[in-house]
Amino acid sequence: MKISLLSFNPIKHLKKQSSSITRFQNIPLQNDVFIKNAVVFNGASSTASFKVKDIINLHCPVCGYIMLNKNQQDTFVDDVYNKKGEILAKTLEKYEDESIFTNKPSIPQKSIFNPQRQQIVNIIKDLALKNPDLELSQLVELQAVSSIASLIERQLITTKELKAFIEQNIDNQERLQALRGIIQKHEKRIKGESPVNFSRKVFIYEFLKAVEEDKNKDKIHEIISKLPNSINDADSFFVKYSKDRTSREIALKLVEQSRPTAEHLVAESKGGASKPTNYICDCASCNQKKDDKDFFDWQQDIPNFQERLQDYLQTIQESLDKGEIPDNYETYITDVIETIFRISKGRIRLHKPDSTFDSETLIKIKNRNALLAKHQKTLNEMFRKGNLYDNMIQNAKNSPLFEQITSGKKTPKELKEENERQITELKSLIAQYFALEREKDKIMATGHIQDDIERLKAEITRLSDRNKKLEELNLASMDNLADYENYLHLKQLYDNTLKQIEEAHSISDPKLRKTTIEILNYALDGIKNKLAKQATSEIIEYFTNIEKSAIKKEKIKELRTKLRKARKLNNRIQEQQKTLSKKLQGRTIYDIQKACSLLSEDKRILKNIEKLPALEEKYRTIMHSARHNAEIMKQAKAVYKTASDEEFASIILQFNL
Repeated sequence: MKISLLSFNPIKHLKKQSSSITRFQNIPLQNDVFIKNAVVFNGASSTASFKVKDIINLHCPVCGYIMLNKNQQDTFVDDVYNKKGEILAKTLEKYEDESIFTNKPSIPQKSIFNPQRQQIVNIIKDLALKNPDLELSQLVELQAVSSIASLIERQLITTKELKAFIEQNIDNQERLQALRGIIQKHEKRIKGESPVNFSRKVFIYEFLKAVEEDKNKDKIHEIISKLPNSINDADSFFVKYSKDRTSREIALKLVEQSRPTAEHLVAESKGGASKPTNYICDCASCNQKKDDKDFFDWQQDIPNFQERLQDYLQTIQESLDKGEIPDNYETYITDVIETIFRISKGRIRLHKPDSTFDSETLIKIKNRNALLAKHQKTLNEMFRKGNLYDNMIQNAKNSPLFEQITSGKKTPKELKEENERQITELKSLIAQYFALEREKDKIMATGHIQDDIERLKAEITRLSDRNKKLEELNLASMDNLADYENYLHLKQLYDNTLKQIEEAHSISDPKLRKTTIEILNYALDGIKNKLAKQATSEIIEYFTNIEKSAIKKEKIKELRTKLRKARKLNNRIQEQQKTLSKKLQGRTIYDIQKACSLLSEDKRILKNIEKLPALEEKYRTIMHSARHNAEIMKQAKAVYKTASDEEFASIILQFNL
């Protein structure tokens, strides 16, 4: 802050300093607990849907003071900003009893102002009585004259303490010299000996940045945080807001720190989630003080925290019972109880508040809720149908077909006939295309026939060459043929025995089953041994080769027949492809399918154009009922927990189902 104690015209000088830190607005700050930007429900943030913000007259669980929503803040501002003198003092005094908003007396009486703001309000009241012609902004300017010297004195006390600490504890001479320079520069700004105004924010940022790697940074942070600011110090408030502020703006600053904010139980910087189970609602002032402290450390410094948290949950339960916030916040209460127990390391044990309703009423509420859920399902279906009709109407009216009809270029009948003809032609092309594809698949299935024929021929030649050598052994005798037939008989017998063993497993008598299987396995082993001896016989090989050759020759004949058919089919397909290619006119089958799909959509739109009056009437009817039912649903949901049977029944009867 630029100021000269020798020549100081306070009011004029303060008015000149409309923006002392505009050059530093975008400087990121580290660990400055007094300038933390609290997350406010009114803004676009991740906490926007945190419904606890909607509870009226909720008390901060940290400081215990009432939290004021925007409407309540506006009420205060409208009531205060344009008053003067004794009327202003009495108006401010009226708000020193929170019952003005709660309509319930508090014992002992509690102000809407926290202690820091109450101190400021007391000063303003005294000034108003002594200066009855001055409005709020002028009173703040007047007080700034006496506040400025006190503020400078306490700012210099902090810088002096900071200098003493670094001189004794900073060993690095280069760093020490840099820190001395920072303090000296900002002390000149505090005293008004520099053309640049002092900014607490900039000072803290520069100094903490310089000691980021120093072992003493935590203690330095503790000392520098003592610098007064407009949130926790009256002198700083009066000096800061004496600079071109309207009475309305100043009135808002008196209650702005009471706004509800979302406090992360586990700080985001330490992995805390941005969701309701990790939130409690506290005032902006308390939110700013927590910064990113560990919850366990933070809660130890808060008197009566457990009792206030319990009252906080009780208020939420009462709001649930009144239907002021959604029913799913019953789960929120349980989740927060568990979260706080865990992160307080068991020190804070909260209990779920009892409902304000008796058991009979709770059953009634449950039944009403089920009935509303049923009606909500019907309402959703109404809106779905309404949207469907609306889409049909809009698609019909936005279609070029509608323009052709309304302009008289073509009649609906002509368009329908043309549409049907085009669809028929395209479907015929599609059918021809896929018929050819199926025929191609048949040809593909015979694609290796020629290779199979050549392979079988080579196999026959190999068998024949082998048999020529075997014939030299004079194997083609009747006796040897009898051996081959015996071999075939043994193979048949082997297969039959395997089948009998399989069937024997289904015999119900365990003993008989076991005996039968053992006998058959014994027989099978004997047959297997005989087959093994004969399998290597040249006699068996000779006759087997003859049989194999005969089978393979038959297979070759069959394959040649298939090959002739495939060639004929391929020739026919090529001719058909040429014909189809002319009809497709260079378009792919996907183009044809897309065109057919668009024509089918046109066909549907033509039907809707013909039915437009009926569709519009259906849309008007169903949307009228849907909007009516939505309003009734809103009324029912607002009172279903508290309304009498007669009141609730009268609302339900208004549904158009």
